[in-house]
Amino acid sequence: MSKLRRYHIEGYYYFVTCVTFKRIHFLRSNEQLLINSFYKFEKESACSIISYTILPDHFHIIINVNSIHISKIMQKIKLSFYRKYKLLIDDSVRRVWQNRFMDHLLRDEKDLYNHLKYIQDNAVKHKYSKVPEEWEYCKIYYYKM
Repeated sequence: MSKLRRYHIEGYYYFVTCVTFKRIHFLRSNEQLLINSFYKFEKESACSIISYTILPDHFHIIINVNSIHISKIMQKIKLSFYRKYKLLIDDSVRRVWQNRFMDHLLRDEKDLYNHLKYIQDNAVKHKYSKVPEEWEYCKIYYYKM
């Protein structure tokens, strides 16, 4: 598979999707480990997390990036979760994540709104919740670009 070219534009929002290895439900009952990884990275960098949703086999996040490239951000978040998972849950696991992730540079307010809506409705789409408000692993912090 060829590598997609990733563009870095400082100060912009990215919508990112990360999927677990073979879609194994590594995130089920371990959502807080991933949330902690989000906030650890956010605290260590000048990036801000605008929204996220976590399902058993994938997550979506909207992040405002600074000088750090989106690839480096996702590498750090995924590695942080992996290390915590091995330490606290299962030391025998060798892979948690698929190699790649999907990203989309948000172009304007409408694009941001559409992706916030997608994040909000994702648990319903995958039948983990009947209404978005019931899914506790979805947060939306900010609405304006």
